[in-house]
Amino acid sequence: YASESGLKISDALIERSKLSRLFNAGVNLLQEGKLKSAAMAFQKILKKDPKNHSASAYLQIILEKQSGSKIKELMDAADKNFQEKNYLIAREYFQKVLSINPENVTAKEKIQICLFMQSEKDRQAGAVLARSGKPIEAIRMFLQSLKTLPTNSKATSELSNARSAMYPKINGLIKDGIGSYNERNYSRSTKIFEEILLIVPGNKEAMEYLRLSMKKGEALKNLKSK
Repeated sequence: YASESGLKISDALIERSKLSRLFNAGVNLLQEGKLKSAAMAFQKILKKDPKNHSASAYLQIILEKQSGSKIKELMDAADKNFQEKNYLIAREYFQKVLSINPENVTAKEKIQICLFMQSEKDRQAGAVLARSGKPIEAIRMFLQSLKTLPTNSKATSELSNARSAMYPKINGLIKDGIGSYNERNYSRSTKIFEEILLIVPGNKEAMEYLRLSMKKGEALKNLKSK
């Protein structure tokens, strides 16, 4: 009718109409018990419209029918761990859900929330350590926070502050590390130079002495074992 009357229909409207027909076909196939065909219909919709919650919900129903109660069990376990603030474990469960149903919108969203919450948990732990006079441990926690979520701006800022507070001590730490190295206390010099590199990544002197400490420490260990 539209073409006959000279009306121009937008591509977006045409696409929406196609998806609507595909959705209805998927529902009919589901009602007829044709689970595989129905799943293909909803998966096709989600490729075009990843945030289509209705298609995702129907696909979830199909996958639960196909995989028994496995997805529900995994989601329940994930939610339980999330509530208990075990974000790493919760994320593992959500990822297992996605291994069964890659289009599960809830699991995808919860994984991102888990990443943020875990990053914040580590950042807050780092802040407590910094206030407790444990700067090296604090730096490690801020780095762990950023490893989980590189975009955590608070962790970036607090890491920078913790490092800056330690900069005046670098020369003393290097001197102490070299002293331990010259005394052949390689385990201590290794620890000191590792900590220096947490404060100033790329410090060439620390990197070289760390390399030598590890090399000679390993050689000494092998010598003692003979």
